[in-house]
Amino acid sequence: MTDTTALWHLSERESSIRSQLLPPQKTGECLIKSLFSLVSSGTETLVATGQVPAELHDSMQVPYMEGDFSFPVKYGYSLVGKVVEGSENLVSKYVHLLHPHQQHCVVKETDVTVIPEGIPPLRAVLASNL
Repeated sequence: MTDTTALWHLSERESSIRSQLLPPQKTGECLIKSLFSLVSSGTETLVATGQVPAELHDSMQVPYMEGDFSFPVKYGYSLVGKVVEGSENLVSKYVHLLHPHQQHCVVKETDVTVIPEGIPPLRAVLASNL
């Protein structure tokens, strides 16, 4: 797989789902198919409308974010997906990670948390709030 779709905020009044290339998967990385992605009505509203105060830019950056708090920006902080490629111990596992809203992503395996059996993936998307 070489491409995916992701949510990009283009201006304080416009967001768009855009196609983009995935980076090549390297050793120690995995490919995840997204299942659920949590949208925060507080933090993400600030990002989507360009209202993140300059003094908070550093502390509000998230892993795998693209752009900065001007536009365009790809942002999001809670994603649950299923590992489709990677280490044998991760393939087919449901995982949670900090990542923008995106259909597929390639990430460092050390950035994912395996969701324990018995916890529904839809509920696990709330893990970023804990």
